[in-house]
Amino acid sequence: MKKTNEELLYIELIHFTRGARRYLHGEGPHPEGPAFPCGPGCPPGRPPRRPHGHRSPVLARERILTLLLEHETRQDDAAEAAGPADERAAAEKAETVGAGLRQKQLTEEMRINASTMSEFIGHLEPDGFIERNIDPSDKRATLITLTEKGRARACELQDERKVKLDQLFSPLTEDEQKELFRLLNKLQRRSED
Repeated sequence: MKKTNEELLYIELIHFTRGARRYLHGEGPHPEGPAFPCGPGCPPGRPPRRPHGHRSPVLARERILTLLLEHETRQDDAAEAAGPADERAAAEKAETVGAGLRQKQLTEEMRINASTMSEFIGHLEPDGFIERNIDPSDKRATLITLTEKGRARACELQDERKVKLDQLFSPLTEDEQKELFRLLNKLQRRSED
């Protein structure tokens, strides 16, 4: 049975997404090299797809570092935009800047269970990338913060990702990138209805 245009487009989106994810994390071919892997019935010249598995622990731990860095950046930007009204307000802002994220927030953001998050945190802390502290506003909660070493690694990861994204989308002009973004947003809104 012949596939419809919609089915073919969906399959290509899946293959592109998987291939792009592997490429961004250093696991797959360069986008200018062989075409991204696909499944049975691949067009000539495409290698067969590798088995699809779960996110690797190393990639998840790297994602935790970048999430913490993004949180710090948002806090710093918010503190600068607010501007201290008086010394007391400035002191309160200084306490919250760099306060980190609760482990529960990281778990929700990563869409993983709490025990898996604890395992990832358990690897990052002894390696000196993060610190765990009791949340002063809720003694039952744990705040995760970056160390200097963790912040440096998170910055490296962001730089590496930017370079790879630039390479990945380099075949498209700026207008084509905007159009692709618009079309994907349109499909996303439809899928949420």
